[in-house]
Amino acid sequence: MVGELAINTKLEVSKEAVNFLLLGIITDSGRFLYSNTTQRTFKIASFLLKKGADLNYLCTKLYQQKLNLLKFKGYVLNNFTLTKQGVAFVKITLAILRQYNINQLEAKSVINILANTKEIKIWLLAVEKEKELIKVSIRSSHYIVNETAEKYNGGGHKLAAGAKIKEWVELDNLVAELDKLITEKNRVKN
Repeated sequence: MVGELAINTKLEVSKEAVNFLLLGIITDSGRFLYSNTTQRTFKIASFLLKKGADLNYLCTKLYQQKLNLLKFKGYVLNNFTLTKQGVAFVKITLAILRQYNINQLEAKSVINILANTKEIKIWLLAVEKEKELIKVSIRSSHYIVNETAEKYNGGGHKLAAGAKIKEWVELDNLVAELDKLITEKNRVKN
């Protein structure tokens, strides 16, 4: 909206401001991959680039990572479980967080490492936060996951939601419900 305001009012925008605005568009649109990315999104991004936004700098800073996070991604890739229906999930305990020297937010940031895999229809990361609290991030490209998340003290968008559980056994129940979603073909209409 701010980018559009700058276009329509011919507002002078500093290089720092255009960088922040473009960074917001890049992250909010999932690098222009989410379904709500439109011609308008690209028009505003193009305007910001013309005004001096530095795409290479932004992407370098945005996607640069520390070695411990890279190793944690390897852990996730080597330790996820995939159900017969196509739900992939990983349990991240406090001990694993300590082992890789990362916090809960950093752990949650790798959720989409399981995306774009043909056999994986719904993916989730369950991260132990503290005693009796496990935060679950749930994603899908096609299946409506927010309604299931609501049953587990959560909510969110149709394809990206979160839940809060108190015990690991609840994760098994959540995964079973997500398996059922796939079986019932509860998909977003395209």
